[in-house]
Amino acid sequence: MKNIIFVSIILLFFTSSCVSVNEENDISNNSDKVASVSDNNNEEASVSDNNNNEESGVVNQYFNEGYELFQYTKTYEVTENNWEEISELYLNALDKFYQAIINTDNINAYYYYARTVSCLININYEILKYASFPTEFNIINNDNLIRTQHNGLDELFSVLQHIIKIDNSYIDIIKNEDDFSIIRKEYNFMLLQGYSPLKNEDIKVILRELDWYIWGKGVILTVGGIDFNKDGRFILWYYTPEALQNADFDIPKYKVTGFYSVVENKIIMELDEKMFKKRTIQDIYTNTLEYDDELTLIGSMTEEGELVIDIFEQPIWYIEDSII
Repeated sequence: MKNIIFVSIILLFFTSSCVSVNEENDISNNSDKVASVSDNNNEEASVSDNNNNEESGVVNQYFNEGYELFQYTKTYEVTENNWEEISELYLNALDKFYQAIINTDNINAYYYYARTVSCLININYEILKYASFPTEFNIINNDNLIRTQHNGLDELFSVLQHIIKIDNSYIDIIKNEDDFSIIRKEYNFMLLQGYSPLKNEDIKVILRELDWYIWGKGVILTVGGIDFNKDGRFILWYYTPEALQNADFDIPKYKVTGFYSVVENKIIMELDEKMFKKRTIQDIYTNTLEYDDELTLIGSMTEEGELVIDIFEQPIWYIEDSII
């Protein structure tokens, strides 16, 4: 099946990956559709809609083995000393779920495959706390295959999209699953829920739900950001030139405020007062005296989830908090 073969390459990616998992001993209670294990006996979790043939028996076996291993691994808290061992356990569970879905569209196998991938991505983020050079984790080299954390998220979203294609009601299950908390501030998660950058009301929701940062250059990933509030107000903020030059981010940020609206897919931001000129990266790093005469900022949202503000040189992207 061409629509599921893509999942196999994730095994290579995660072989040397790092991540954080929240300790969880209970099985998700989101839906009866999600497999469960009895606490009173050793009964194995079963795959729904068993076709009672040899193929479904093999699927059941792989799924049950993966499910048991997944639940066992979830009982451990990831630390600096054990993340490699835990990652290996998740990889083994991932392989079992993959074997279960090669020849079937069984939704339980897909669902737990996605949860396992998410746990592995979480371990990657968690390991940032321990790395001497945090940015190095973004490039993984495995047997001449170079993949990035972003590719791992792409893989996860592809699987989740397939799950929703099989059963649209899984949108609510995915929204409430703790293992997927890592993607709730992702633009693709908004698309997964049906929001569109081409609809005014949807654009407002996307602006409010995601965290927006002004991309920097060099070792400083972000130099500012925009917070969009439900009441129609926004806060545009920047690290001051002093903070950027000294890498001292405890220095209070420079902030300007105003109202925003969305009209014909255009984002209109009306400033309460003039702001320092911040049109270029040079302005952001050096300007503390010159004001910009523009009081109205007009922007748009691309289909890739980028905010383009007409007078700003620097791109504005949603970024997951854990990688800032």
